[in-house]
Amino acid sequence: MNSQHKPHVLRIVGLGPGSADRMSVAAHRTVIEASIVAVRTARHPAVDDLRAQGLNIESFDHLYDSLPDFYAVYDAVATEVLKRAREEPDFVYAVPGHPFVGERTVTLILERAEEQGIEVEIIPSQGFIEAVLESARVSVDSDLLVLDALALTTDKLDARIPTLLYQTHSREVASEAKIALMERYPDEWEVTVLCDGVAAERHPLFEMDRAEFDHLTSVFIPPVPESVRRPVWDDLVRVISALRAPNGCPWDLEQTHDSLKKSLLEEAYEVIEAIENDDPAKLEEELGDLMMQPILHAVIAREDGYFTIDDSIEAITRKLIRRHPHVFGDLDVSDSAEVLRNWERIKKAEPSNAHRTSALDGVPTVLPALMRAMDISKKAVKVGFEWPSDEAVLEKVREELDELLAEIRSGDTERARDEIGDLLFAVVNLARRLHIDAEEALRRMVDRFSARFRAMEAMAAEDGRVLPDLSAEEWDAYWERAKSNE
Repeated sequence: MNSQHKPHVLRIVGLGPGSADRMSVAAHRTVIEASIVAVRTARHPAVDDLRAQGLNIESFDHLYDSLPDFYAVYDAVATEVLKRAREEPDFVYAVPGHPFVGERTVTLILERAEEQGIEVEIIPSQGFIEAVLESARVSVDSDLLVLDALALTTDKLDARIPTLLYQTHSREVASEAKIALMERYPDEWEVTVLCDGVAAERHPLFEMDRAEFDHLTSVFIPPVPESVRRPVWDDLVRVISALRAPNGCPWDLEQTHDSLKKSLLEEAYEVIEAIENDDPAKLEEELGDLMMQPILHAVIAREDGYFTIDDSIEAITRKLIRRHPHVFGDLDVSDSAEVLRNWERIKKAEPSNAHRTSALDGVPTVLPALMRAMDISKKAVKVGFEWPSDEAVLEKVREELDELLAEIRSGDTERARDEIGDLLFAVVNLARRLHIDAEEALRRMVDRFSARFRAMEAMAAEDGRVLPDLSAEEWDAYWERAKSNE
């Protein structure tokens, strides 16, 4: 006869949100009848009540003092609980609230129990969520966002939804949470701090961390009305979608991908101008204007049944992760040059680039000519098409200049145009070798010229002169004065 090994059974009990009388009947009976009960923390009203009833209850509180952070504590507790469950058949582990609500140790135990041959039985009690809502006198009839204050980040927040923070067990944790909350909520927004799951204090958000906190403290943040709430990404998408709705804006409804090309370029250049002017306030505004353009294109594409803005976000997110294995994978790199080599290698292997057969593929033909020339030059260099030295490129510039002069003297305008192009391309290659962006260099030169010319206009006006009446010598004099005043 074959005998089957009987698995170890670990019973995990919920202590409920407060005193022992708020435990479920099954949970209370399990604890009363168990010979060995250990709680994650004895700092809970139900533990005091159970001990007053004569029960001998162990705790893992000593680990909080000996380990560096809560995550290390939870890991150690889970390890010890599983060990005790294997060695002591009647062992019961008890946690605050409901075992499945905000209890990291239970998550870790469940992840590891099966491979250790341990069955887990959950005996629940009411969780802290219902108790907090009851104490805060809040009725939630739709959504509720429940977040761990220890792992709170701004991207997890949604001010449109009632939010409950747990594990706000100290003023330090509350202060960190407050900083994140103030990115999404008004500073004066009233929040409710529940210090022991029952007693409620109301504070403006900016004073939230002045309340009293303990291991059972939670914070309830009510939703913010749209009229007060700070708009976020989804709001912008909704507004632009409304502009394109049947009863929306006539101008927006007329737009197509093609008609919006000019606007996209203009907004991008206005962002660049704000950057070059070192104007953060203008940059903030212009980035918003630029952001409207891809969303508007995505809304049009959604209407046509092609893709949505979420599809575009998914594509770029996956692309960035895929092309940064040194960040999101286990690849080691020595410097940024190796990062770029890996980028090109990964990019080349992607299915969307399978059609590219030339080393020059991938440079948009609609780029401004200097930018396109620089990108084409860089791609040619990657496969070995390069001058041996800076002097060799300078010699090429002189050669192209001589050829241009010859065509000018011959009167052949078409050939002169070609030679100007050759000269410009040679200069772009010289700029590339000197690590100078040709587009940027020319833009800065045009800015200098514009500033000097405006200065000449002002000086001539002060002298009562009209620019078209100036002689060549007077033009030169005003030009030199403008340069000297820079």
